[in-house]
Amino acid sequence: MLEPVIGDDGRPTGQYVPKTTVTVLDGDKRVEKNLPAAEAVKAFLGLPENKNLVDTKFQPGGGATGGRAGATNQNWHDLSPVERLNQARGV
Repeated sequence: MLEPVIGDDGRPTGQYVPKTTVTVLDGDKRVEKNLPAAEAVKAFLGLPENKNLVDTKFQPGGGATGGRAGATNQNWHDLSPVERLNQARGV
């Protein structure tokens, strides 16, 4: 939902902030809060059951051992299409 931004004079500024409802921990109980989108994502990922969505211990591919996906020193997005293909082939 979009929520209007209210200025210091108490009137709408004509700008809007995207907000979403997300469940967050408040002490030991869960409550729903209406937060700006970036804060809602952070709150969602802060829940214990969602930790694995960002940092997983699983490895790519069947039978993969050690390391993490893209364990090279070079960022995948910095590679040319030919370099990406060669890296994917293991060349």
